[in-house]
Amino acid sequence: MNSDGFAKLPPMVDADPPERLGERLLRAGKLTPADLSRIAEHQRQHGVRFGDAAKALGLLDDSALDTALAEQFGYPWTPGSGPVDPLLYALRQPFGEHAEALRALRLRLHMAGVGRPDVYPAFAVLSPQDGDGRSTLAANLAVSFAELGLRTLLVDADLRRPHQHALFGAGAGDGLSSLLAGRSDSPFISPVPGFAGLAVLPSGPVPPNTTELLARPALPAFPPQAQQQFDLVTLTTPPAGPASDAFYAATAAGAALIVARRNRTALRDLQALSGTLTATGVPVLGVVFNQA
Repeated sequence: MNSDGFAKLPPMVDADPPERLGERLLRAGKLTPADLSRIAEHQRQHGVRFGDAAKALGLLDDSALDTALAEQFGYPWTPGSGPVDPLLYALRQPFGEHAEALRALRLRLHMAGVGRPDVYPAFAVLSPQDGDGRSTLAANLAVSFAELGLRTLLVDADLRRPHQHALFGAGAGDGLSSLLAGRSDSPFISPVPGFAGLAVLPSGPVPPNTTELLARPALPAFPPQAQQQFDLVTLTTPPAGPASDAFYAATAAGAALIVARRNRTALRDLQALSGTLTATGVPVLGVVFNQA
């Protein structure tokens, strides 16, 4: 841990396509040469895949097989490495309707330059009011971009009602508020266990002067510092209501994604938020309508 609060992430591990699944499991000590022979014979007799044969013979369980497959295909998340909050649908239900819609959004953002150092290496997620789903969307987008192989940092800049430490099981100790207050002698950034390339900077202790902390020069200085280690920095914010917290975060990030909830978010509030961002020189990447 260095003095500016950055924790070193383990390097991303490239997939090794030529290595077969059985060879990988043999190398890991999960199977023996005799086991591989039994599996091959079962495959010949029943015409099933390697994994199905291994499970039918009782040589592998779902957890061991999922882990081996994740390693074989270069998937950064190790299945079963820890509990997954139901709101993290990108991990919990990777083939569900919400996850597929998330991939479509990720594609559009990625094609627009999100995650590119020369275009949008950082962005903030804003919404006009509480309950629009911005914290959940920001968390799942961070997961989704990390799945692309981008080293991704999720920053909880909602210093009033933080959520990300609970979603990812990060410590509720020091965090962004500590960093902005000049307390740089503690580990702030927490790599997500079992997920190579994804880390969370929790909000830290809830301060009495949230707006004033976010207005300090330390906030706009943070994303460029983080980009020395991360390919993408995503900030989640408090609702963009009367307080100006969210706009400080968006300005520091350099771009904004707006979240609105159908049959809940007023059009005038959406227009006001978009207009304020445009007036302050923050590009709006788009508006996401939450159907739930």
